[in-house]
Amino acid sequence: MKPRNILLIALLFIAGLLMVMMYMQNKALQPQPTTAPTATAPTSAPATATTTAPAETKTSETDSPTATKPVGSGKTTWPVTIIDEPVREVVLGSTDKTQGFKFQVKLTGLGAAVETIKLTDDFATVADKRRYKREKNHQAYLQAVDKDPKLEGFYTLVRPVIVGKRKFYPLATRRITITDGKEQVQLDLSGPRWEVGEVLTEKNSEGKVQSQSVTFSAWIDRNKEPFLLLKKTYTLKVDDYSIDVRIEAQNLRKDSKVKFSLMQYSATGVSREDIRSDNRTLAYGRYEDGKAKVENLAVKELEDMSPWTKDAEEKDAKEYGSSDSSEPVMWIGQTNKFFAALTYIVPKESGKLTAPETEASFFGVALDETGKSKTFLAGMNLGPYELEPGGSTDVRLDLFAGPKKRSLFDDTPLYRDLGYASTMHFRSCCTMCAFEWLSLKMMWLLDFFKNSIAFHNYGVAIILLVILVRICLHPLMKKQQVSMMRMQKLAPEMEKVKKKYANDKAKLNEEMMKLYKTQGATPILGCLPMLVQMPILIALWTSINASVELRHAAFLPVWIIDLAAPDGLLPFGGGGINIPLLGSMIGPITGFNLLPLLLCVVMFLQMKMNPQMSGASASPQQQSSQTMMKYMMPGMMLVFFYNAPSGLTLYFMTSTFAGLLEQYIIRKHIREKEAAQAAVETTVSMPGKRFRGQKPKKPKGPFQVKR
Repeated sequence: MKPRNILLIALLFIAGLLMVMMYMQNKALQPQPTTAPTATAPTSAPATATTTAPAETKTSETDSPTATKPVGSGKTTWPVTIIDEPVREVVLGSTDKTQGFKFQVKLTGLGAAVETIKLTDDFATVADKRRYKREKNHQAYLQAVDKDPKLEGFYTLVRPVIVGKRKFYPLATRRITITDGKEQVQLDLSGPRWEVGEVLTEKNSEGKVQSQSVTFSAWIDRNKEPFLLLKKTYTLKVDDYSIDVRIEAQNLRKDSKVKFSLMQYSATGVSREDIRSDNRTLAYGRYEDGKAKVENLAVKELEDMSPWTKDAEEKDAKEYGSSDSSEPVMWIGQTNKFFAALTYIVPKESGKLTAPETEASFFGVALDETGKSKTFLAGMNLGPYELEPGGSTDVRLDLFAGPKKRSLFDDTPLYRDLGYASTMHFRSCCTMCAFEWLSLKMMWLLDFFKNSIAFHNYGVAIILLVILVRICLHPLMKKQQVSMMRMQKLAPEMEKVKKKYANDKAKLNEEMMKLYKTQGATPILGCLPMLVQMPILIALWTSINASVELRHAAFLPVWIIDLAAPDGLLPFGGGGINIPLLGSMIGPITGFNLLPLLLCVVMFLQMKMNPQMSGASASPQQQSSQTMMKYMMPGMMLVFFYNAPSGLTLYFMTSTFAGLLEQYIIRKHIREKEAAQAAVETTVSMPGKRFRGQKPKKPKGPFQVKR
């Protein structure tokens, strides 16, 4: 059967498979018998941050506010209580770009925690981004989100993780442990324990808002007398991706000391960004030799961790370091493919990178996010602190919440010193062949092309970047093609030598080297160019895969509208279809993607044009292997790239097509040069010895013509 017919049959099979998938999807979307409704918590997002209003008290499984735990023998003789407060919520910042804030933070009195952080410059879906541009008005867009169920609004970076009846809030102050001699009491602070103050707004001389802050207060009594006051203040500044969190403690007793420690959560609830795999990490930075050393723990680490429960919190927590170790931990948090939420303990002396001055240990635990997935909850144990009568202490935290942009991390001294750029996902199956610095250079080139000559289109920038890399690698590719064609023409002679010296390996190697030398062929030239190219091509791959700038960036108006997601020419809707045996590799099929099919066709044409052994030079097994690879490689590429980000598929298809065109030009040039040399080298045989000047010159082309 002809290859053209085989390719046509394969395309028809794929089309039939997609039609079956669409039918199954439509059947799955048909109305199902109604079931008992599940309770959902109402959500509300105040548009401004000028007042605070009481909110309904939320049910939460918490420890008793008066629970005491004696250490040693006997019972505790000093009951400690914490005053409950009405649960209130408050909003700082704004998603309105005209206000200058980078995000909107919704805070709750439950644990004085963060409920949500919505980024101003990023949206949940492409449809949201396009609707926002079409409305050109912030309030009109918010109204559209309320009315249109297909719109989800601004991108929510962190949110509570719900496990059963319990909510784990980001940045919650979970618990305080108070010690007096051998007696110890633990109080839960994650419930309605915090009084919410008023929002304070700071403006400049021109009346523009510069920052907003709010303070939460928790009052602890001992024997019905004031004992300890905790304050937690959140401060947001305009044009800043950091939230300043200050936790203060004041001893209200005038006659005795107070010794206590705090359990403080870091950020959690960061959502996954890739439909194929969960690439979230728990990241933390150590202080080593004056620099930050960053560790990224993938979600597979959660497989060995028991889910955190109320009765086994201490047992299941896994420590990752402390402030007094040889390599002290400075910050901890959670990241996904494009965003990060990281909590850093700020030293007393600002601007100096050092280990935390307060005693702290850092931990991570597993939470059952859904029935099929787990997520990280990171945190720190602060203290113990010992306050003199009437004394106070404080600790400052810096919460970074934003996109993982190379320019942002490089241009902000604090983020650069803390090594936040190392949280960017440059990992791949070929990590050993890629270098982080090379990937960063490729990202810089991508931004340069986009801003200078690509009309602010990242799709065009990817194509231009691939062309530039191909031009730089052209000399190597030319040598590779010449070497492959020489080896192809030498194949018959090589087979003869192999048969002649089949029983003498030493003589075989000697004769093969003579044959290579006589014909000017070098087998290593067929592999060396590829080895040189691989780091560059993989660095280009990883830079595109890690660029948050490609998220929701469009290449064409109606197709490839998100370079960080599959092209989705024909979306199916619903949750997608999982193909048996391939679901774990490519993820759910959520639509018909055309770009991977085009890549499959281009890959097939390239495999067909590659020099191959044929005739007497190839054994039946070799010919069968060549034929199988010709059809297997495009099929493998189709499976691997079907749900890949369209930016990566566009890069690989452009690179493959450019290689196909380059291969055609090089081979055409070689054939023309051979024909020209053959035309001028026609000679007439005459008796006797020829003069030196009449002897034919050596051919200058890549091949020698036999006489």
